[in-house]
Amino acid sequence: FPYTTLFRSALTGLANRKGLELALGQALVHCSTSSTHLALLILDLKRFRHLNHAYGVSIGDRALQQAALRLKVALPQAIGIARLQADRYALALSLPHPAVASRPLAEQAIARIRQQLAAPLTLDGHLLTLDVRAGIALFPQDGQDVPTLMIAAEAALALARSDGSEHLRFADPELAQRAQRTAGVVAEIRRGLAAGEFVPHYEPIVDLTTGDIRGVEALARWQHPQRGLVSPAEFIPVAEDMGMIEALTSALLPQICADAARWSAAGDPRGVSINLSARELNAGFVERLAEALRHSQLDPARVTVELTETAMVENPEQALQVLQVLKCLGVTLSLDDFGTGYSSLSYLQRFPIDNVKIDRSFVAELPHSRRARQLVGAILSMAHELNLGVVAEGVETQQQARLLAEMGCPRQQGYLYARAQSASSLSRQLLDIQGQLYGLRLAA
Repeated sequence: FPYTTLFRSALTGLANRKGLELALGQALVHCSTSSTHLALLILDLKRFRHLNHAYGVSIGDRALQQAALRLKVALPQAIGIARLQADRYALALSLPHPAVASRPLAEQAIARIRQQLAAPLTLDGHLLTLDVRAGIALFPQDGQDVPTLMIAAEAALALARSDGSEHLRFADPELAQRAQRTAGVVAEIRRGLAAGEFVPHYEPIVDLTTGDIRGVEALARWQHPQRGLVSPAEFIPVAEDMGMIEALTSALLPQICADAARWSAAGDPRGVSINLSARELNAGFVERLAEALRHSQLDPARVTVELTETAMVENPEQALQVLQVLKCLGVTLSLDDFGTGYSSLSYLQRFPIDNVKIDRSFVAELPHSRRARQLVGAILSMAHELNLGVVAEGVETQQQARLLAEMGCPRQQGYLYARAQSASSLSRQLLDIQGQLYGLRLAA
């Protein structure tokens, strides 16, 4: 693997996803010319999230470092070992011909890994043991290029995760075909990015107290030349899994900031919220955002960066550093999907969060669930005590809107007010949305 920070995990010193893809590409060329086979093992640590929350992120980080060291000991002959994200690792192994020997050799490799990890580990007086699940894809039968092989291994790992009795799963013909289809989507996304087909759409965030549109949430949309507007459910998960989400955000940031700057110049008070994936919580995002702000001359105070608890769980120390730099830049920080994670309260204490978003799952249950109303009431009470702003997302009915307003949450967004749409379409509908807000204010 190249010895540069661009291709390395700062925590473990192993290669990152980019480094793995580069090394795999070189290895596949060698395998094709030498008639050898290759196994790609993608694995994660069992129960790591529970370990992280039970003993703290410091011990969790050290456990990840120890796991990296033990992987090296278990398979010193590996072509490469990488940390993909959080507790997920990957190893590439060269296997001799014929193909019939590939599966037993890959199984032996997993057995050696589990044996190394099973040795007791003592950190700050806590006795820990580690174990893994693995997904395995074989070259050439499960994929003949890097994207297809990685997708097949990831899919096999997902099957191992779904069955608690499984320690490993091999990719099969069905998974291999699915991987090939996903690889086709990856190629289309790359083509679409190059052609400028990805555009921002905006969902209004309203305030029932004033009857105003207080802001908009920017959401990625794909204007495909043949298929029309493609649902984000089809491309966002693939972009995140295949390490393309940063390129997607980079393509959208300049337009988002330009639209917000134009609204500001016209005297419109709307701010804009930008979603940040766990994969993007790094210095590179800060630099891209700062450049987009400078180029558009947009006031950073009009920008809110939304991130989920998952984004902070994956690398808490790095997350804290990035969020502190974003605060210095002058943007607002919002914790999305609040109440659905393991330790949202601890993150409110540790990270410089300004706002929280009540998850749509709570909003949907409000009219017919006393429990949901109690939970939302508790979130609002806590947020007000901590001087945090609150937005409820996924509001679809007037009953939900009124209940939230009565409980002290007038800032809302959802299909009741408007679906996400282009900047020009939203501008044409402003009067209709304002009229609807006025009617809701009177009814409340």
